[in-house]
Amino acid sequence: MKISILKKIQSTLALVAIVLSSFLWYAPSVWAEPPNGILPFYEVWSFAGHEHNVAGVAADSLGNAYSASWDSTVRKINSSGTQVWSFTGHSNDVRAVAAESDGSFVYSASFDGTVRKIDSNGNEVWRFSGHEGPVNAVAVDGSSNVYSAGNDNTVRKIDSSGNQLWSFTGHSDNVLAVAVDSTGNVYSGSSDDTVRKINSSGSQLWSFTSHTDTVTSVAVDSTGNVYSGSSDDTVRKINSSGTQAWSDGEHTSDVRGVAVNNNGYIYSVSVDSSLRKLTFDGEEIWVFNGHEDSINAVAFAEGNVYSGGNDNIVRNVADVSQPFNSLSNRRLSMSSSEASVEGVEYTMSFNYPDSGNFG
Repeated sequence: MKISILKKIQSTLALVAIVLSSFLWYAPSVWAEPPNGILPFYEVWSFAGHEHNVAGVAADSLGNAYSASWDSTVRKINSSGTQVWSFTGHSNDVRAVAAESDGSFVYSASFDGTVRKIDSNGNEVWRFSGHEGPVNAVAVDGSSNVYSAGNDNTVRKIDSSGNQLWSFTGHSDNVLAVAVDSTGNVYSGSSDDTVRKINSSGSQLWSFTSHTDTVTSVAVDSTGNVYSGSSDDTVRKINSSGTQAWSDGEHTSDVRGVAVNNNGYIYSVSVDSSLRKLTFDGEEIWVFNGHEDSINAVAFAEGNVYSGGNDNIVRNVADVSQPFNSLSNRRLSMSSSEASVEGVEYTMSFNYPDSGNFG
C-alpha cells in the first residue's frame, strides 16, 4: 500500500515537472529558446491593399485595425485581415490614424493640413483645418477630445465637435508625435529632439532633452511613464516627472514607432525592419522580422500587435506571451492537460498569475 502511494506521488511529481517545463518558455530568461520551435508570437494576417507606404496604424477593442498611407487613404481592416472600407477624402499623404476603443470613430492626420473624424462606416463627420501646414500625428482620449501635431510646430486640442480648445507652441521644430493619458496630460515628440509633457489646459509641465536626434514617436502607460522613439536609434523610458529610467539601443537604425500594452510592455519598430518587444525594464523579449522594408508605425490592442511599413503592408502579430485572450481580454486558462502515468490518469489546470509578470 505504501509502495503504491509512493509510486503515485512520484508519478504526479514527474507529470508536474513535464507540464510545467512546457510552459517555462513564458519566463523572460528562456524566451530566446522556446521548446519544440514554439515562438511567443506569430503572424495572424497581412494586408496588402495599400498602394504606397503605410505611415500609421491603430486598433480598437473589437479586433479591427486601421491604417493610414501615403496613397492618401485610411483603411479599416477586420479581424480576419479583410478590408471593410477605404476612406478617400484626403488630398495628400495620410500620416497618422487613431481610433476610439469601441471603434465608433476614427481620426486621421494628413499632409493636406487637415484632421478628419470618420464614423464606423467610413463616412466623414468633420474636418479640422486649424494647422498651418502638414499634420503628422493624431490621438484621442476617453472623452473623444482629439490631439494633433504638425509641421507648424504646434500641438492642438480639438473637442468632439471639431472645435479647437487650445494650441501649444513650445516646440521649435516640426512636431511628429502625440499621445494622451487617462487624465488628459498630453505628450509630444519633435524634430527639436525633445519630448514635452503638457497638461490638460495646454501648459508645459516638463521637457525631456536627452535624445540626440528627432523624436519620432511617443506612447504613455497607465501610470504615466512615457516611451519615446528617436532617429538616434533608441527607445527611452521617461518617468512621470520627466526623468529617464532607461535607454534601449537594440535597433540599428531610426526608431519610427512605439506602443505600450496594458501590462507596461513596449513594442518598437524601426527603419531596420524589425518589430521588438521589451520588458518594462528595457530588456528585449522577442524580435519579429516579417516586414521587407522600414516599419513606420505600431499599435497594440487585445493581445495583438499591428505594424505598417514601407513594404505597403499592414501586419497583425499575435503576442502569445500575453496573459490575455486576444479577443476578450480574459486571462487564458491552460486547462485539462491530461496524461496517464503508470495507469493513473491526471487532469491538471493552470491559470496565469494576476501579477502581470508574463506581460
